[in-house]
Amino acid sequence: RRQMTAPSPYYSSAAPVREPGVHSRAGNAMARTRAAVLDGAARAVEKHGARKATMADIASLAGIAKGTLYNHFRAKEAVYAAALDAGIRGLAAECCTAARDDLAEALALAAERISGNPALRRIAADEPATLAALVTPGDAPIWVLARSAVRDVLIASGAATSSAGIDTVLRWLVSFIAAPYLASGDLVQLMPEWTRDSLPVHVVYPPNRHLSAKVRAFVDWAAEVFARDPQLARA
Repeated sequence: RRQMTAPSPYYSSAAPVREPGVHSRAGNAMARTRAAVLDGAARAVEKHGARKATMADIASLAGIAKGTLYNHFRAKEAVYAAALDAGIRGLAAECCTAARDDLAEALALAAERISGNPALRRIAADEPATLAALVTPGDAPIWVLARSAVRDVLIASGAATSSAGIDTVLRWLVSFIAAPYLASGDLVQLMPEWTRDSLPVHVVYPPNRHLSAKVRAFVDWAAEVFARDPQLARA
């Protein structure tokens, strides 16, 4: 008999969980519907903005009935949380693969994906309060997941994984949500004279006569990033 463990009733956004080695057509259908919902949510935010998008908009863009959507999620906030979760996990998996060969390339890939995400760009353009929450790492579960994702990428590259290092990388990455609009002037920094004092940033490596190609590539990349980003250049 085919079996499938039902998700917890307290988390309506939980994905179906199967017993090991057991296949289920119902489980496959639920997974496809869930993927369609998350895609619909991203497109709804891109089209209407996170605040104005409705469950009806999400269902329409996902190509499902509104009742079907409510079978999976009780509110759009739960849909957004699941979409962020899936997005972080997917990007982390992609960057872990890249980081095994080149950490700099993996971080550049993550920055590119974040700055070019249509839903995030819509939020950055229209919803400053939501943007502030997205670029301010905290202790909420989604930030715990984000830190874990950064840690996984650093581990895949063989880099150190101190808490301070993970937070530095995370804060640098989320800054790319607003970066296109800061560069264009659509967003401006308020009270720049009240920013925190800059701190020196150093790249520390063994004083070998011949640097490895990976270390040299990372040093060159870091210097390039700091040189072209006005906010980082002040550090």
